[in-house]
Amino acid sequence: VEAIRAALAPLDLRPVLLKGAAYLVSGAAAASGRTFDDVDLLVPKDRIAEGEAHLMMAGWVSTHLTPYDQRYYRE
Repeated sequence: VEAIRAALAPLDLRPVLLKGAAYLVSGAAAASGRTFDDVDLLVPKDRIAEGEAHLMMAGWVSTHLTPYDQRYYRE
């Protein structure tokens, strides 16, 4: 999570964490025993491309590569 924040910091963009990462960072009881291998986050729609570019430059990769998945996650 800190690496994501660092990658997006030059944009003054603070993502909203979703699902497993959000549970873990918030200390929620729902995080107990959870494992996850991705981080879902929400950014303003008009800043998706900009955020993705900075994340990619920092070494992050999208795992949803089909056109359907790309459309789903952007809408």
